[in-house]
Amino acid sequence: MSNQENKTVYFDLHATGAGYINRAREVSPENGDAFFACDISAMRGNTDKGVKYTKFSVRVVGSKAKEVFAQYLKAMRQKDAKVIASFVIGDIQPTSYSYVDKSSKETKTGCSIDGRLIAIKSLKINGEVVFKQERKNVVEGETQEETQEDTQEFKTDTTTETKQAPSATDTPEVDVVTGELAQEITLDPTAKDFDERKAELKDLGYTWNGEKKAWVLK
Repeated sequence: MSNQENKTVYFDLHATGAGYINRAREVSPENGDAFFACDISAMRGNTDKGVKYTKFSVRVVGSKAKEVFAQYLKAMRQKDAKVIASFVIGDIQPTSYSYVDKSSKETKTGCSIDGRLIAIKSLKINGEVVFKQERKNVVEGETQEETQEDTQEFKTDTTTETKQAPSATDTPEVDVVTGELAQEITLDPTAKDFDERKAELKDLGYTWNGEKKAWVLK
């Protein structure tokens, strides 16, 4: 059997776009290294018919993206800050979670799209461009000229700038009826990202309630 037949093949799944960054934060798990994470309300559609949003919950993994977060995290976390980014997300996949409906008190199941933030191509905070990626393929690392798609992507940021940014509480732990953070969250302790999710809940103000066997918002 040849070496070519034994070679491992990787299949990449990337999503590119522009959107609002919410809940930018540094997460410190009990076991493991600290990392940056955020939610992205990615824009789709057009401004004439009304822009719609698709929400992603991502962990920052790209080396340059980590540097951008380290430099601008404080500014991104300022109250009422409007943060727009052009991005590349990889390994996107749907995940489910349980929450307690505040109105009916029933336990319901919600879903979110998780992924890894590979690159930030541009970052705008309160209308000011604070970072712009050099013209190159942010995934492959090859130099290339600026394309019309890249230009239009950042123009989209500008045309939607006057629209109100989605609320920073618009997260996978949001009560779908009231739009507020769910009062109770249950996690699967066997999940591979259990420690990370637990650290995120603590960062949001949740505490473990042994009687309810759930994470409860203070």
